[in-house]
Formats: sequence, C-alpha cells, structure tokens
Amino acid sequence: MKKLILAIPLLILLNCSFGQKSGVGGFNLGAGLAFGSEIKNIGFNVLASYDLTKNFRIAPNVTYFLPLHRQTDSSSIKTKLCELNIDGHYLFTIKENKLDIYPVAGINMAFLTYSGTINDTSHTENPSFDFKNTDTEFGVNFGMGGNYHFTGHLGAFLELKYAVSAFNQFVIKAGLSCRF
Repeated sequence: MKKLILAIPLLILLNCSFGQKSGVGGFNLGAGLAFGSEIKNIGFNVLASYDLTKNFRIAPNVTYFLPLHRQTDSSSIKTKLCELNIDGHYLFTIKENKLDIYPVAGINMAFLTYSGTINDTSHTENPSFDFKNTDTEFGVNFGMGGNYHFTGHLGAFLELKYAVSAFNQFVIKAGLSCRF
C-alpha cells in the first residue's frame, strides 16, 4: 500500500514533466493570497488544475484563512476557516498564449471552528466558561477568473467567486501559477 501511495505522485510528476504543454493533459500548480468577506481576513490559497479538453479544466484548491481573534470586555473568540473547492473552468482565450478568462462553477466545503472564553460576572460561582464549536458546510461556487501568462510556464491568476452555503462568502484570490 505504501508503494502505491508513493507511486501515484511519481506518475503525476512524470506526466507533468513529459506531458503536453498546452491543451489536453496540461497541468498547473499555483499559490496565492485570498480575502474572504465573511471571515474578514486574508488567507493562503494552493491550487492545481488539469486540462480535460482544450477549453475545459478541473481545478481543485484549498484556502486556509488566518485565524480571526475578536476581543470584547466580556468575551474572547477565535474563528478559523479552511475551504476546499473543486471547480470547473471553461477557458475563453482573449490573447493567444497570454490571456484567458473563465467562468467558475464548482462545489465547496467550508470547515469552521469557533473557540474562546465568555465572561459572565452575574454568575459568582462560575464567572467564565470556555467553548469550542466546529462546523462543516457544503455549498456551490460561482464566479469569474483570469490567467495572464508571462512565459510558457509562469503566469498569474485572479479569481472572484461566491460560495453559496449556510456560510455564504465572497472570495477574491490572486497569485502565481506554474504550467508543467
């Protein structure tokens, strides 16, 4: 089993190294920054995409938002958010080998954790208590994105999308990607 787990990434790497550079079989890896409208904090995004056809690709990605700390006189709350997305992109070439735009549609899983302390001075025996709550929300994504290719292998991306779920959030992502 361990050999199989090690062999799969090696096969993917070989496919990237010797596969086609554009069109069917093209593979991208990228990383960048994100901002979420509901968590109101920045995050780090890692993505991959695989070209299924000349114009259609699948793009799984993960965004980890920095923990958000909220402090008041009576409470201290820490919020953590991580999103897992599997998106589809249909590429429209604006300028050959330079600029593509695409609509985004996909599925979303948001992993939320709330933890902290609430102080209640009206209770003299137990004036404060700690809590921790985790939640997983499923939803769908839709939006728009674009790629600008500096060279045949290096490019930049910008993506604007809205996740519709019990935890609705608008996300802006930007970063660099490398084509294999």
